[in-house]
Amino acid sequence: MGTNYHEVIIIKKPMFEEIQSFQFFFQGIPAVLLIVESKTGRIIEVNKRACKFFGYSKEKIDGKSFNDLIDCKDKPSHLSLDLFQDGAKMKCKLSSGEIKDTIISSFNYDILDRSMLIVNIVDNTAVTELEKKRDDLEFTISKLNEDLKAMRGFIPVCSFCKKIRDDKGYWTLFEKYFHERSFQFSHGICPNCVEIHYSDILGE
Repeated sequence: MGTNYHEVIIIKKPMFEEIQSFQFFFQGIPAVLLIVESKTGRIIEVNKRACKFFGYSKEKIDGKSFNDLIDCKDKPSHLSLDLFQDGAKMKCKLSSGEIKDTIISSFNYDILDRSMLIVNIVDNTAVTELEKKRDDLEFTISKLNEDLKAMRGFIPVCSFCKKIRDDKGYWTLFEKYFHERSFQFSHGICPNCVEIHYSDILGE
């Protein structure tokens, strides 16, 4: 009679408990670690940091499929060292439903003639957010540069109402044209216009 999955769990856990140095490393290290059966993708063991990261109790996460923790269309049907050896960017789903950008790496760990992977998951959400902000900033700078290049040339202005024709052919107010290109204006009155329009008041 072959050994089924539940029997594998019964065999594995006492072995982990007997190896004091392994347990000290596995449970104490400040990293998200899981032991996953490569063939089935079943989670055999997790450390405390993994439980905290995913928001599951040890009892809830043990026995789950590793794919249950991954949020992507192309979930791996077979886990192998090649899949994560250089660090794969993947989205992980927490118990709360929140999605985290992560980098997943692993190394082989064979026991009782079964191929296991020790999987390390690093939260990459903060880096992803910074990269997005960087991309947004680069886009803004690029747009400003394009606007400045356009303004170095001739700007078509209506001889009567002073509206400006943009590159799409639309006529827009002078202030709006420059405001849309991140230029801010304040209004005042030059000395010549003061004399023309307010001479009666100044004369008094």
